[in-house]
Amino acid sequence: MQHLPAPVLRLRDNAVRLLTRAFNNLFLGSDDVLFRLAAEAGSSEEQNAYFEYLREIRLQRTTLVDRYMRTLDQAFARVCGLAVAPQELAAVSATQVDVPTFESIELALALETSVSAVQKQSSATLQALIAVTNQWLPVPVSVRNFPLGPRVLCDSFRMVAESLQMDGRGRQILGKLFDKAVVQQLERIYQRLQEVLRSSELAAAAIEMDASALAKDPHTVESAIAGAVTREQLLQVLTELQRSDAQRLVAGSPLESQTLEHLQRQIQQLSGQAVEVAASDWQAIELMQKMFEFIVRDQSLPPPMQALLRGLHIPLLKVAVLDDAVFSEAGHCARRLLNELANAALGWQEGEDSGPHGLFTQVQNCVVYLLLNFTEEVAVIQQALDQFHGSREQESRRASLLERRTIDAEDGKAAGERARRLVDAELHPYLASGQLPTCVAELLQEAWHKVMLVTLLKQGATSDDWYACRQTVELLVWSVTAPMDGEGRAKLLQTLPDLLTRLRQGLDLIAMDAGPRSRLLDQLQQTHLQRLSGDEGSGTAVAGSPVLADSAPVAGKESRDEGDSVSAGHLARVDRVAKGSWFEVRAEGADPCRCRLAAVISSVDKYIFVDRSGVKVSEKSRREFARALQSGEFVVLDDGMLFDRALSSVIGDVRRGRGRS
Repeated sequence: MQHLPAPVLRLRDNAVRLLTRAFNNLFLGSDDVLFRLAAEAGSSEEQNAYFEYLREIRLQRTTLVDRYMRTLDQAFARVCGLAVAPQELAAVSATQVDVPTFESIELALALETSVSAVQKQSSATLQALIAVTNQWLPVPVSVRNFPLGPRVLCDSFRMVAESLQMDGRGRQILGKLFDKAVVQQLERIYQRLQEVLRSSELAAAAIEMDASALAKDPHTVESAIAGAVTREQLLQVLTELQRSDAQRLVAGSPLESQTLEHLQRQIQQLSGQAVEVAASDWQAIELMQKMFEFIVRDQSLPPPMQALLRGLHIPLLKVAVLDDAVFSEAGHCARRLLNELANAALGWQEGEDSGPHGLFTQVQNCVVYLLLNFTEEVAVIQQALDQFHGSREQESRRASLLERRTIDAEDGKAAGERARRLVDAELHPYLASGQLPTCVAELLQEAWHKVMLVTLLKQGATSDDWYACRQTVELLVWSVTAPMDGEGRAKLLQTLPDLLTRLRQGLDLIAMDAGPRSRLLDQLQQTHLQRLSGDEGSGTAVAGSPVLADSAPVAGKESRDEGDSVSAGHLARVDRVAKGSWFEVRAEGADPCRCRLAAVISSVDKYIFVDRSGVKVSEKSRREFARALQSGEFVVLDDGMLFDRALSSVIGDVRRGRGRS
């Protein structure tokens, strides 16, 4: 294809890019359609056939696209009067010895219908492309032999589809997918190719001219574009500016914020004349320029990182000129690069990891690599993104692991706190009565409290062991408070052996020291003997215990929290905060730091915050968190995709401007 005229080669290259994208959509759609048909199949044979179609398409997708693009190259070669050596297509044709089936005939008819529909729908656009292309080709071009015309494109598809190892029904399904993903998109593809031609040296005004007038006086076109900067010249100038930025970054000098006027002056100075950039290119540059003005104003990124990301300004201007899909496709590599660098930089703090493997150096290396290597191959951007991923992989894994350990530790603490509260709630009614003997109160609040806590943590609140612990408490309290009439004495004598066995087993579980254990059990035995003998004049506990005392500060804290002036709006705002949200902490007397909400443990009212490396840096209750937001101690950082936020901001400004006008 190197012998094609330069404008035709440019047209062909852009057509290949657009058609490849359309074929990718075709293959994505084929998976969904064939899986659905297989699920709805009436028999196992029919289902297996659909899976075979799916397997064949997946195996041959690259080969199919390559063959299709070679037929496209041959079509261009023929209209340029070049020799064609279709060895592979001849081999393909040689395999087509099957008797035509109903499905294959139906496929041909369906493609013929698609050709007619496109020729009717896109007549003006198609004729304009043909008229301009004719100026550079030795062979007359018409709708029938135009390499990008619907007939050539559909005939090429039918030819390569015949090489697939599937029956006519499978090719018919593939033909319908081709019609939807490619043929029905031709009007959009033709419009995009018109923009390509407008930016070439011979087409600044050619598409608006009548084809016959253009054929009579081709010099009219040359005069119409005198003084205009071609897209190639524009990209060369931007590349020079880009490499100048690379030198500044390597030297440690700050990058200047580019204005549209400054940028236009630089383009004119480097091109050596007063020039005008093509309208379509300038619109793309202007849109990207406004987006970077938003990025420079954005307060979510640390200033040093923000300054580094300015280095992506010129490369992204070039991407906007080369491929306006960057504004519409969320998965575009240039868009992803900016978003991922910004996301990584969000939690970075000035002064940390300044070494050769630190995040700042990694971002700087990525930006400098792009500035030095990106000319017109968008694949270089994907390479820069892959390199950044590689440099971040180990640190990201380490941070994720440390954060997981932090959360697990907090979950463990929360489980312990929940268990302690439940045990306190179980024992509180008995200890609050003030009617228990001193030894029993001490046994419950010290030893048995631990037994119940260990059992609850190990076995859970639904286990038989937990039920037995609670039953032991009830039995112990009954043994020292029930009336000692004849029936009471008889029951106490019957239950004492089982009660003492349970108590000893529980104390064994917590490995209680022998001295305190013997003392408490001896005192309990004396209490029971006194009750059985009718002598209960001593040993009664005084109301109030350490367990009850521990609950007082909690109640006091709750009352203080309720008295704090935290607005309902900020409490509601806390409830809307998503896990993973970033904040800048501006505590009085301390340097600002950045942290992320890693976990919300509702059962114990805890919000856990970690830094970029996964280390816990703060812990707050719901009201404390709301108070921090209200006072400005915690400032929410916008962690949405930076490219998307910038684009939305620019579009919003445009709409508001239209509304005012």
